[in-house]
Amino acid sequence: MSRGLRFSVLVVAVSFALAAAAVASAHSPVARAAGGCSYNWKAYGYSYLDKLTVIRTSCRTGRYVVHHHGHLRGWRCTRARLGSSSFQYNERVNCKSRGRWVKWTFTQNT
Repeated sequence: MSRGLRFSVLVVAVSFALAAAAVASAHSPVARAAGGCSYNWKAYGYSYLDKLTVIRTSCRTGRYVVHHHGHLRGWRCTRARLGSSSFQYNERVNCKSRGRWVKWTFTQNT
């Protein structure tokens, strides 16, 4: 096979591969991995919101769940006290609903 023919075959093969990848990505659902979210730490009723993480949901939903302290229909939440002193305590909250997770930690002054 001549050098020019090999190059042409290679160009055609790469073009088909790129076209197939574009079609597959256009029709496949978007997977969301765990990620941290930005937030205004004063807007949720806690003294300090330390960390907010979501899995398989949006940051907007995560902020909504945190704002309601996990007291929403369809969401099950567990709390764990991480530490406390005479003037404050730290907790971690994990909320789950249909495969979606919202996790946050906060500090509350007493």
